[in-house]
Amino acid sequence: MSDLQQFENAVAAFRGAFRLKPDFIEALNNLGHAPFDMGALDAAITTFNQASNIRPDDLTTLPASASVPIDWISPWQQSNAD
Repeated sequence: MSDLQQFENAVAAFRGAFRLKPDFIEALNNLGHAPFDMGALDAAITTFNQASNIRPDDLTTLPASASVPIDWISPWQQSNAD
């Protein structure tokens, strides 16, 4: 299975988990990392904000309301930045 297929399967699994349990912010946070890793920061931040709105006191949703640190840039983005 290719990396892209594994990535798409993971996204589908996170979406399914969130659909089954809408307060499952761990799945939503993981779902937010998918567009982030692909460079779609607006979509990632929207997803992280959704998680933060569901459980605002949970520190795992903190990146949603903060600037995205440079060290969060995935190796894929770094290698394609040149």
